Amino acid sequence: MITITYGCRKERIIKDPGALLSFSTDTLTFDTVFTTIGSSTRHFKVFNPYNQSIIISSITLAGGQASSFRMNVDGLPGIAFSDLQIAPKDSMYIFVEVTVDPNNDNLPFVIYDSITFVTNGNPQRVVLEAYGQNAHFYSDQRVCDVWNDDLPYVILKSILVDSNCTLTITEGVNIYLHANAYIFVRPTATLKVQGTKDSLVTFEGDRLEHFFDDLPGQWGGILFLRGSTGNEIRHARISEATSGIIIGSSTSTDLADFTYPNKPNVSIYQTEIRNCSQWGIFSFFSDVKAENCLIYGCGDNNLALLFGGAHEFTHCTVANYGVIGITHTTPVLRLTNYAMQDQVAFLADFSATFTNSIFYGSKSVGTDPADGEIELDFLDVPGVGDTTYVFDHCILRTNMQKGPPLFESVLLNEDPRFENIEEDDYTPDDSSPAIDAGKDLPGFAEDLFGNPRPVGPRWDIGAIERQ
Repeated sequence: MITITYGCRKERIIKDPGALLSFSTDTLTFDTVFTTIGSSTRHFKVFNPYNQSIIISSITLAGGQASSFRMNVDGLPGIAFSDLQIAPKDSMYIFVEVTVDPNNDNLPFVIYDSITFVTNGNPQRVVLEAYGQNAHFYSDQRVCDVWNDDLPYVILKSILVDSNCTLTITEGVNIYLHANAYIFVRPTATLKVQGTKDSLVTFEGDRLEHFFDDLPGQWGGILFLRGSTGNEIRHARISEATSGIIIGSSTSTDLADFTYPNKPNVSIYQTEIRNCSQWGIFSFFSDVKAENCLIYGCGDNNLALLFGGAHEFTHCTVANYGVIGITHTTPVLRLTNYAMQDQVAFLADFSATFTNSIFYGSKSVGTDPADGEIELDFLDVPGVGDTTYVFDHCILRTNMQKGPPLFESVLLNEDPRFENIEEDDYTPDDSSPAIDAGKDLPGFAEDLFGNPRPVGPRWDIGAIERQ
């Protein structure tokens, strides 16, 4: 260790060629980055472990200007820096971003670079690696097409399924959406999602870094405008949206324009809707059919079936125990037969059947009949807005004490005892009251995951049959 002395003053800078910097990592790894889209910023720290200052002669991005990576040292961007001093026992940050150029690979590929540090003639390096993925990119476009599973689909700005067109999404397709991006389905347009039990269609945010895993509100949602019919979603997983599925919106703000002839309809089969910052499914004077669906982790209602419509939910699990950053405070299910505009109530016929389904969550059940996970808000106007509903062989968290024909063989406030909520496993455990508490229904021989329901008169309540 060498100390340089000027007169009586010692400048305590370490000159020993054996002195080494320390790093918070030897390899800075980026999760999969779509080509042409920049990554989030990652960083590492450079430490001076000594009791004297140390001077870094050079910090160099090895790939130079041609590198896919970009470097920022102490707030300054560049590819090379020199004569940087770190105080004793102190550290500095190096920030790195990456943009991956497209190539001809269908499978993910890896790109490398490194940052080299030279101190007292002693070179050290931190490796940079990123996984790149080519994709089909869409931005503010009209689509009328078939999407096949060759590359992922990345939606940078909202797309529109055009009038008199069908967008068909085949099994295995993975769709990644940027912030605030929606899939809009226009009047007279149709969306067909054709996943299979072994090859789902997935919708999620386009930020693939670990920090963004399951983070709600990363993209908009799938929005069906009024007049869109024949829509089907099969074997899909919809994650991290603001609202997973929105049905019944219109370009008009006048509720008088929301009519029976332009009611949209959507059928959803064996699909998960999860981790939404607002609603899982929001229906506004629309027709919705859902079978073997799991809807959980929403910032607002998991299901909001509002302003009338016809609804059938069979073998569904609708559960809410909160989601990242949002405490669960609103019921998992809200039903209304009206909407208000300018202090005028617009009513519509409402019908709903809920069979072999679970509506449960962490919202407290106090003494008020309105407490719990079910909110029924119906206006009773003779001759207007006919309202019918039934919960048949369901598990409900509610204080409502209704009997037949509204509640048929219903289990009230009995914890369904899911296998592992922390791991998003909503299978009923061995002691669950959902076991063998449902009724045999023709045409429902498989559950959410395609597992068989046993031959016999009693099936489990909910989307998942315990095997």
